[in-house]
Amino acid sequence: MAFDREVLVKAVKDGVGRLDAPFAYATGKSPEGYHTGLVLRTLGTVYFDERSLLVHPEHVVAPPEVKVEVTSKEGTKTSDGGGKTVREKPEPVEKVISRYYGRVAVDAQRVNKEMGLIVEEVIQRLTSQVGCEVEITIEIKARKADGFEESTIRTLSENSRTLKFEHYGFEEA
Repeated sequence: MAFDREVLVKAVKDGVGRLDAPFAYATGKSPEGYHTGLVLRTLGTVYFDERSLLVHPEHVVAPPEVKVEVTSKEGTKTSDGGGKTVREKPEPVEKVISRYYGRVAVDAQRVNKEMGLIVEEVIQRLTSQVGCEVEITIEIKARKADGFEESTIRTLSENSRTLKFEHYGFEEA
């Protein structure tokens, strides 16, 4: 049963990610009637629960765009009625949460499964955000009490160089 669900999720992701997407995915519908968590013609996270929807692109109801007014740091100039120009105090600038950082240890015996979940649940959510710059760094640490064999050192060094690792090497304990 789980395999069938994975096939469905992959098919939906492939469908909504196309430029000529035959359908859109939504996590649900807001009380105002707008589709929420909309994924259409882009990569995004897709999961199914009792609220998830597949919607024909022509029937998507997106919320209206919000217009944002920007004022300068000095404030706006207004007249006091007597011909004098007075500076209004600028509105306090709302701080924006604009950085995400995450670090996780991955079980080496389950790396394929865990990395897949990390990609799906974190990295894809970040890369689906318009204007989001994502940098991924993989750090590998290994210890072997009785030491690595020369052939292993040679193979790992060659593979690390070929894969363009920024830093790699072996050390004595």
